[in-house]
Amino acid sequence: MTQHPLFKDLSADRLAAIGADVDAAGGEKIVGHQLWPKLAPDTAGRKLSNALNPKQRHELSDDDVWLIKQLARKATGRSRVVEFECGELKADLHWITQEEQIERSEKRLETLLDSVQAELQQWRTARSAK
Repeated sequence: MTQHPLFKDLSADRLAAIGADVDAAGGEKIVGHQLWPKLAPDTAGRKLSNALNPKQRHELSDDDVWLIKQLARKATGRSRVVEFECGELKADLHWITQEEQIERSEKRLETLLDSVQAELQQWRTARSAK
């Protein structure tokens, strides 16, 4: 009788998603060199390759994975790691385009400016009432 594991092993799937982000961001040499700029690109690429291999004992830190997510997002507009995590958490994800981000920032600034204008007008009114 074969016993199935109680909990799904997410590490292999997560490593595959990290690897997809690395590929999207330019490959192991480029991303590895950005993670460890003091290392030569070939050495950094091998170090990253080892970290993505589940049979190796090397691991990426949370900061390393965060940078990989950012590099993939910058390169392609998405991160496979984030999509994998959202899928496992049953979360709905909507990537925001650069244009949407600019539009949201403009609206936020307009709202802040309106608030400042209203407060300034209240001060002027209170000062002239004295």
